[in-house]
Amino acid sequence: MLIAAGATVLGAALSHRTASRDGARSLLPADGSLGRLLPAQVLAMTDRLSTPWAEAIGRRPVRAAATAQLVAGGRTLAPRIAAQAGVPLTTMLRGTLPAAVL
Repeated sequence: MLIAAGATVLGAALSHRTASRDGARSLLPADGSLGRLLPAQVLAMTDRLSTPWAEAIGRRPVRAAATAQLVAGGRTLAPRIAAQAGVPLTTMLRGTLPAAVL
């Protein structure tokens, strides 16, 4: 159980760090390998759909990080959206760690 919780927290931390370091304004950076394969319309739609989520995570980052651990797909996207919203890593991990253990 501890290994699974540790892997979950480590994955969230690395995803947040990568998105923060890259200055991710988008969930799918256009210069990445996936971004080069997708049409510009898909990239624009992804940005348009993620903006309300970034605002919501910015208002309640700890609760959003904890809830994302319990939702399929949310566990993957939440750290990137949190970085996009400017949420510090330590704030995000305050919600991620207890939810991962749970």
